[in-house]
Amino acid sequence: QSQELTSMESILNAFQGNIGSYPATVTWCEMSITGDEKYNTLSNLAFIMVGIMGILERVNNCHVGGIKPSTNLQSLLHSPSPMFLLSDLLIITIGLGSYLFHSTRLYIWQLSDELPMSLLLACYAKIQRDIYLRDKVGDGAEERRRRRRLSHTLTALYILLLSISWSSYLLLSTHDLFVSFFTLQITVTVSAYVIGGRFKGEG
Repeated sequence: QSQELTSMESILNAFQGNIGSYPATVTWCEMSITGDEKYNTLSNLAFIMVGIMGILERVNNCHVGGIKPSTNLQSLLHSPSPMFLLSDLLIITIGLGSYLFHSTRLYIWQLSDELPMSLLLACYAKIQRDIYLRDKVGDGAEERRRRRRLSHTLTALYILLLSISWSSYLLLSTHDLFVSFFTLQITVTVSAYVIGGRFKGEG
């Protein structure tokens, strides 16, 4: 359940005053039931561990030669792709931000928890776009142009919606709108992976 800031004046007061002490604008079930969020807090240690493990694996794979990856996705996973490294860093950021958010219940850490989640999904969308744009065996020039036009259109729409979502959240505290777009981000990411055959391209 969520508790929205009631007015633009409240937000301006937070930013003009000491935002570091401004209370969070959402309340989760554990807080309502137990009066604290110790399990929500401790569970975020897993994010930090996974992020660190991802970075170590990515760095290690940069120095490992030999077997050629068999798919486009594996090729990106086993390369020093900036987007994958950024994703690992964002996972750590989410873990730290969420740990501080649930342990302090402050607005500044609420933003540090939720905005990196949205940015992480945007990184995954960029990775999927890169895979989609890779040349496939048998593709003609027209097919490659068509794929690029579609990709550019969807990318522009994605960036527009992301900008609206973030701006409305930061300036107007429309948390429900942010959550709606975040849910759309998850849906798009999962759908692209599950039904987008682009992950099965030639190696």
